[in-house]
Amino acid sequence: MSKKINEEDILALFFKEPEEHHVREVARRCKLTPSTASKYLEQFAKQGLLRKREALGSSRNGRAAQTVINHQAHRI
Repeated sequence: MSKKINEEDILALFFKEPEEHHVREVARRCKLTPSTASKYLEQFAKQGLLRKREALGSSRNGRAAQTVINHQAHRI
């Protein structure tokens, strides 16, 4: 898959479903590895297209951080 298609797939997910999505969910739905999805999401957050927040999740050994991304609507 080319880089342009990956970027379009990720952004399309947030514009079709403007809610919070976990990195692993984005990776699964866009058919990417979690690390690749995370790199794209990080770029989009730096560009101001998406908003990132760290959320505490649960794991067997206690609490684990999860990255949650949501669409940041720009109003004119």
